[in-house]
Amino acid sequence: MSQERFIAICCVCDNVRDDSAKGSPGEEWGPLSAYLSLHRLRSGEYRLTHAYCPSCSSKFSRRESSPVALTPPVTESLEPIRAESVYRP
Repeated sequence: MSQERFIAICCVCDNVRDDSAKGSPGEEWGPLSAYLSLHRLRSGEYRLTHAYCPSCSSKFSRRESSPVALTPPVTESLEPIRAESVYRP
């Protein structure tokens, strides 16, 4: 039995990374069906592992585009809840 192959699939756009293209300037990402056809893989010969492709990674990066990252930190403290003010049935 051959060794099981892990394929990185983007959890946003469902493109997969072709690790055989790692020597090239950029990693190649594309549809799963094309990857399976190119490498002649059948069901059971691979497992999917989740990742982000470069395009989706730049779109959803917290440092660059997330409104949460731009929110200033909370500096005020909240009043503690007193035990007698808690609703009890």
